[in-house]
Amino acid sequence: MKYFKNIACPEICATSSMLLEELSNNDRLWFEDQSRQKRVQVQRHTQSIPLRAVARRVNDQRATEDIHESCVTPYAALFPVTMTFLDHMAHHLNGSLERALYVRLLPWSLVYPHIDHGAYYAVRDRYHFVIVSPAGSYLKSGDEEVVMRPGELWWFDNKALHESANRSEEWRVHLIFDIF
Repeated sequence: MKYFKNIACPEICATSSMLLEELSNNDRLWFEDQSRQKRVQVQRHTQSIPLRAVARRVNDQRATEDIHESCVTPYAALFPVTMTFLDHMAHHLNGSLERALYVRLLPWSLVYPHIDHGAYYAVRDRYHFVIVSPAGSYLKSGDEEVVMRPGELWWFDNKALHESANRSEEWRVHLIFDIF
């Protein structure tokens, strides 16, 4: 496959239930920061909890996708297991952790086709760790399609035209992160 790679890492399967528990304990945070679904139209059916986000300086007029710096958000302190997992993944993938967030997609909805443009994305790899996905997580990038399952970690090419869908009655939840 050109646009996808399933990342084998034995430790991650055991981590899924701990991440889900940590997320359940912080369920109220889904409604704290709604900027992503309001600002990025293709993401309008999502909710997110940012753990590492763009580090925008005062008076910086650059587009978010052109800012390389990222920083830990105040929410990260409520997710120690997740942050340890992300640091472990960055080490396992021989890189540094950049932006990271939990994202959930409404039942029977889409993340519409788009390309992640900009200087930030040009030099980073995007990963999805599937937390909850009753029907499997459909993702298409370029001319390839996959169905990801809970406990799986996937790299995919977000610089190609991509889209995703939740084809179930329940929320689909992923931990999405970038590695430099």
